[in-house]
Amino acid sequence: MKDTLKDSIEQMETIDKTKPMVLALSGGIDSMVLFDVLNTNGYSVIIAHVNHKQRSASDDEYTAIKRLAKTKNIPFEGLVIDETLKGNFQHEARKKRRQFFKSVADKYDTKFILTAHHLDDQIETLLMRLTKGYDITTFSAMESISQDGDYRFVRPFLHVNKADLIEYATTHNLTYYEDASNQEDTYMRNRIRQSVIPLLLEENPSLHETFKQTLNAFSDVSQLVNDLTLSFLNVNQEPIQLESFKQQNPLIQQHILKTLIKQHTDNEHPISQPHLTMLLTMLLTTENNVVHPITESINLHKEYETFFIAKRVQSEPISITITQEGLYPVNSHTAYRVTHQNLSHIYSNYMVLWYNEKVFPLYLRSRQPGDKILCSYGHKKLKSLFIDKKILPSQRDNMIVLANDKEVLWIPFLKMAYNHDERKQKKLYIYEVMLC
Repeated sequence: MKDTLKDSIEQMETIDKTKPMVLALSGGIDSMVLFDVLNTNGYSVIIAHVNHKQRSASDDEYTAIKRLAKTKNIPFEGLVIDETLKGNFQHEARKKRRQFFKSVADKYDTKFILTAHHLDDQIETLLMRLTKGYDITTFSAMESISQDGDYRFVRPFLHVNKADLIEYATTHNLTYYEDASNQEDTYMRNRIRQSVIPLLLEENPSLHETFKQTLNAFSDVSQLVNDLTLSFLNVNQEPIQLESFKQQNPLIQQHILKTLIKQHTDNEHPISQPHLTMLLTMLLTTENNVVHPITESINLHKEYETFFIAKRVQSEPISITITQEGLYPVNSHTAYRVTHQNLSHIYSNYMVLWYNEKVFPLYLRSRQPGDKILCSYGHKKLKSLFIDKKILPSQRDNMIVLANDKEVLWIPFLKMAYNHDERKQKKLYIYEVMLC
C-alpha cells in the first residue's frame, strides 16, 4: 500500500522534491497519511493548519500539529478563526481556508498547495449534487491539479480509496485526530458517507471503480458543454440575440447563462439551480421587456429580442434648472450650451426654442412618469413614444430631456423637439456638447 500511495504522488509531474509545497494538514486521517508519505519520501512541505474553533478538541489538535512540525523541523503556519462566520458556515470556512493557504504559499514563495482529497470525497460530492438537482456540468470529478490564478491546488490521492488510506494509517501506526462531528448526521455529506455508500457497496462491491468511470464520463460531458458555450460566446457578445440563444440545446443555454453570470459576479456565491432555471424560463417565455435581479449587485435585462447582464446602479435623478445663457454639464461626458447665438455649424445635435417674452426657467432633467411631448398630431406620452420606437429600457432610464414647467420640449437622444410655433419673435438655441 505504501508503494501505491507513493506512486500516486510520484506520477504527478507537478510535484517536485526540490521545491517547497504548502500542505493543508487538518490532522485527520487523510491529510496525516499524505503528510507521512511526503515526509518519508523526502518531499519539502510547509504545514498549514486551520483551527475553526468549532470543537473543544480543536485547540489541542492545533498545539499537537504545531509540535509535530517542530519535531520534524518543518515550517508551521496556523490560522485560528475566532469570529462567527456569517451565512453558510461550510462555504465561508472553505473560502477562509483557501485564502489562508494562498497567503502561506506567498510567504514561502511557492505556488503549490496540496490537499488530501480522495476518491470517496468525489463519490460523496457527486451523490450530494445528484440529490440536490445540480447542473449536470458540476457532476464531473475534481481535478488532480487545478489552477487558481497563480496557484496550483494539487490532489495526489484523488484516485485512492479511503479504505486504502485507513489501511496505510493502521499499518504505519500513524497518529491522527478524529473529528467527532464526522459521526453526526447534521451534515448531508455525513449521512451519505455513513448510510448511503455502505448500501451501494452491498449492491456493487466494485462501486469505486464504477464511480471512477462515471466521474470521467461527466468530465467529458462538462468539457464538451464548456467548449460549445465558449464557441457561442466568442461569436455572440452581449447583448445576446435571443433568436441565436434559442437555437442552442437547453443544456448549452443553461451553461451560457451560468457563464455570463459568473463573469459579472466577481466570485460571489454561485447561483442555485432553481434560480437559474427560473431565469431561463423568464428569458424564453416572457414576451415583455423585463429587468430581474440575479444577485444583490447585478440584474438580468431582457429587452425586445436581446438580453444582457448589468450591474445594478442606483443613479440619482438629474435635475438642472436653466435661468440664463451658459454651459450646463449633466455628467462627465455631456453638457448643454444655452445661447441666443446660432452655432449650428459647430454642433450637430440641437433644438431651437421660439418665444416672445419669457423662456426661462428651463430644466435639464431625467425623464419622469407621465412626461409628454407635443407632436404635429398632438401630445404623446414619452412612455408610448419609446415603445413605438423600440427604445431599450436600459437606455430610457439614462435619458435626459429638456422641459419647461408644463411639458418636455426636446429629447436629445432621439433628436426630437416639440412641435414649436415659428411665428414667435425670439429664438433660443440649446446645443448638445460632447466633453473630452
